[in-house]
Amino acid sequence: MFFWITAIVLTLAVSASLVLPLVGRRVRPTDPGHAQAIYKDQLAEVDRDLARGVIDAAEAERVRTEIARRLLALDREAPASRDDVPRPLTLAVTGFAIAAIVGGAFGLYHSIGSPGYGDQPRAARITASDEMRATRPSQAEAEAQVAPFVAANRIVPPPEIQSVVDDLRTTLTENPDDLAGWQVLTDFETRTGNLAAAAAAMGQVVRLKGEAASVDDLLGLVDRMVFSAQGYVSPEAEMVLDRIATQAPDNIGVLYYAGLLYAQTDRADLAFELWRRVIENGGSSLHARLARDGIADVAWLSGRSYAPPDLPGPSAADVAAAADMAPEDRETMIRGMVTQLSDRLASDGGTAEDWARLISSLAVLGETTQAAAIWTEAQGVFANYPADLDIIRAAAVEAGIAE
Repeated sequence: MFFWITAIVLTLAVSASLVLPLVGRRVRPTDPGHAQAIYKDQLAEVDRDLARGVIDAAEAERVRTEIARRLLALDREAPASRDDVPRPLTLAVTGFAIAAIVGGAFGLYHSIGSPGYGDQPRAARITASDEMRATRPSQAEAEAQVAPFVAANRIVPPPEIQSVVDDLRTTLTENPDDLAGWQVLTDFETRTGNLAAAAAAMGQVVRLKGEAASVDDLLGLVDRMVFSAQGYVSPEAEMVLDRIATQAPDNIGVLYYAGLLYAQTDRADLAFELWRRVIENGGSSLHARLARDGIADVAWLSGRSYAPPDLPGPSAADVAAAADMAPEDRETMIRGMVTQLSDRLASDGGTAEDWARLISSLAVLGETTQAAAIWTEAQGVFANYPADLDIIRAAAVEAGIAE
């Protein structure tokens, strides 16, 4: 009710400020007719002074010119009288203006607002967010919900490779403490898009390593858990994140997933602050790229305006220098840049455009075997991102290593 009272009062105030000038009468500071009479008397007085010889003809002409100038200025400065406008027309325009303002305001609110929606105090929203976080589905429940979609996007390996993997699974069932076996299985399941199995296998790797599990091991587990649930951060994934945070609280991956959890529990304000840190400190890593994809939504929901900084890349000076190089020097420089890009993607990940550029560059250098290996790896990394995979596939097709 308070909202509607405030809205009505503000609407009426705005309407009044626009309408009153239409219906009100404009009061002139002076009467133009009276001033004109004074100037005419002055002209007559000039004629009388000229006749009596008080002033000469030149002086009389100068005074007449000055009085005439003042008369013209009076006509220009005098505001047009609203008395000339018919009263019925004024009232009709006024009525139309009020209808347009009031009707337009409430029509716009009905279109993009939420009529009838109750007040949402900040304390109540925070409480609801906490409850949402405490009662969210488990990892197993989330994976079960998205299982049909994940299965439809899996990469089917050749029969001979699948047979080897099936044997490995059987072996691990009989020997669950085989760390190397779980690592191989984790890699295979990830590459083929069987992410729930990849998360389970990576969980076994972390279990076997125990306290020796590195931040990269733990973050790799969270990556697979979240991707296997199609971007959902489960309570189990949050527990692993808490473990990472005790060792590396400013880890880019931890900050990204913490922001994602806030975004999924109606705390866009906190998600925005975390994702901004990820973008501004994460370079072109996978988690920074994911933050770039989502920050526009949380910025809008939290009432912020934010433009992510440009990703690092070769400068205009680098491009100009390459154009002036001898072919041998240019190839050496390109190979150096390709090596840097390959190392960065291997350690930090990158955007689909980065992967596509690496494949294209390797093909130009004639290293098609390496380009094909990168393409195979990309299919596993981007298995759940069809649009990104299409970008990389286009580069692979152009390089002649994919159909």
